[in-house]
Amino acid sequence: MEERRKYPRKVLKAEARIPTGAFAESYRCHVLDVSPAGARVDATDIALPFQFKLLLDKQIGVTRNCAVIWRNAFTVGVKFLPTAVS
Repeated sequence: MEERRKYPRKVLKAEARIPTGAFAESYRCHVLDVSPAGARVDATDIALPFQFKLLLDKQIGVTRNCAVIWRNAFTVGVKFLPTAVS
């Protein structure tokens, strides 16, 4: 299979959070791999919107705005957006 990504992905397997906007609650998820342009996120049992914020727990203060590029039953592929997600 031919690799079509612009940047290679690095295995990360890090805990992350996706804020819901309701009373500072958030979904917990795992970022499985990452590149400068996007990531693959384990989002089992989470109904993600097309665009959302991703907060990396181990890297305090790192927030990435994301858009879903593809999804399957257990994971989603996201691209990082340069602008804020509301």
